[in-house]
Amino acid sequence: MLFFWIFVLVGMMVVYRLGKLSRQTVLEDYQLRLYAIRDELREAALDKRVDPRSWLFAYVDSSISKTISALHILTVWRLIGVALTPALTAQFARELEKVRAELQKPENAVLHDIHLKWVATTIAYVGARHFLLWAVVLGVAQLMGSLNRLVQEFQENVSDYFVGSGETSTLRDHAP
Repeated sequence: MLFFWIFVLVGMMVVYRLGKLSRQTVLEDYQLRLYAIRDELREAALDKRVDPRSWLFAYVDSSISKTISALHILTVWRLIGVALTPALTAQFARELEKVRAELQKPENAVLHDIHLKWVATTIAYVGARHFLLWAVVLGVAQLMGSLNRLVQEFQENVSDYFVGSGETSTLRDHAP
């Protein structure tokens, strides 16, 4: 009987450790993806496809860097908390509109593409970190027949969070 309990205890420790290693691997994988996106941005600046002196470049570059350093604290629970907070301030809404307007300009197409990659990679990280929760949520949403609408609203809200969050964005530091 003693051997049984020792086996159970050791088994639980192994499962716990493997789960922790898996989370760390996912974190490092997505950090490397974000580094690659940041490198792509800086390469575009070196190739003169992007003006590195513009506030939009500074905002995108520093936001990607800040996201890399804060990735370990981004969870679905934090996103739910943000979704439940009061609406955006008028100042932030104006700043967000400036970013959207600048990113839509043809001369900022490279920055727009990199910005989209940054947001998509960060959303994918949260999904990978909570893959079981995402599977359950998506299954329920499909049963309800509203998956497309829910995903679109979530992506808009999450991208607003990443763009305006003090943890991942430097918009307030660089917006004119």
